[in-house]
Amino acid sequence: MKILLNGENGQIEASYHRAKETNKKIAVVFHDHPSANGSMNEKVNYTIFHTFATNGFNVIRANYRGIGNSRGPFTNGEGELCDGANILDWLEKSNEFAEETWVAGIGFGAWICFQLLMRRPDITNFAVVSPNIKKYDYSFVNSTPCKGIIVNNISPGETKDDGTKQFVSNLNKSENSEQITLKMMNGTDSKYENRLKELYGHLSLYVMKHTHKFD
Repeated sequence: MKILLNGENGQIEASYHRAKETNKKIAVVFHDHPSANGSMNEKVNYTIFHTFATNGFNVIRANYRGIGNSRGPFTNGEGELCDGANILDWLEKSNEFAEETWVAGIGFGAWICFQLLMRRPDITNFAVVSPNIKKYDYSFVNSTPCKGIIVNNISPGETKDDGTKQFVSNLNKSENSEQITLKMMNGTDSKYENRLKELYGHLSLYVMKHTHKFD
């Protein structure tokens, strides 16, 4: 269902799926940068959202400020992170008995996820797609406080990734870091054209394996 949340600069447009069986698993999904045509309804972002919806989560996706019907100017980081924290707060308050809290996103949204991971001990798992290590600054990430999965693409014609493999390897070697699973998808760009079912499969399998079964 479509909802409007209160943000620092006015309303935030969002879509919320409530699971029929339980409210113990929650997730928030952050979309890519608007320069990459990112929005809450973009196909990859919706695929991530659908992954959690079909696995029994109460899950929300939202437009950043300045996108769709969300108010305020896009700020390229600080404002969107603030709104992301507010969305997560709303989700947790709406599901006070939740025992698992996941953050997920693609591209710029993956960067938002890691920013929240470093700030919010209430987050229990993460799932990010095409984090674009070269474009966004991940130097603030020295270890991961919870387990997660990164799915990354290698574009057609390229022979190596953008540094994500090394990023994950360094984190997995960190003494205080939880284990990150890396899944590479060769021969596709960050839009995963004609590969969305495969992307869904990788994410769904991981979520199913790392989610508790609640009565």
